[in-house]
Amino acid sequence: MVGPVGMWIRWFLARLNDRGLGRAGLFKWMPFGTLITNVLAACVMAALSTVKEVVNTKDCDTIVIGTQLGLLGCLSTVSTFVAEFNAMKESNHPWRAYVYAIITMCASFVLGILIYYVPVWATGYDTST
Repeated sequence: MVGPVGMWIRWFLARLNDRGLGRAGLFKWMPFGTLITNVLAACVMAALSTVKEVVNTKDCDTIVIGTQLGLLGCLSTVSTFVAEFNAMKESNHPWRAYVYAIITMCASFVLGILIYYVPVWATGYDTST
């Protein structure tokens, strides 16, 4: 039920691709729409995992898993990421593909870890159960 919302957000953010940053359009080669979409999905998924861990009820688990698989599964876009990586790799500047991949993966990983574990570290929730 929430999958189409994720696809709509992804489509909306895809407008940021090929624009670059600022008025000068710096880093126009970087697909910022896809980058923001994938990092956003990873961050929200980490936040929902924290909520699921803290609340720990069947209803919460159902809503969180449905949102993660439906909304965030459709929001994140591995196929577009791979297509953009491949296009950059086959361009005149193949190093850009690796910069894009490293930024996407590192930002998603670091922010996801921080979002998930900061509440655990701050409040002492036990995540081993």
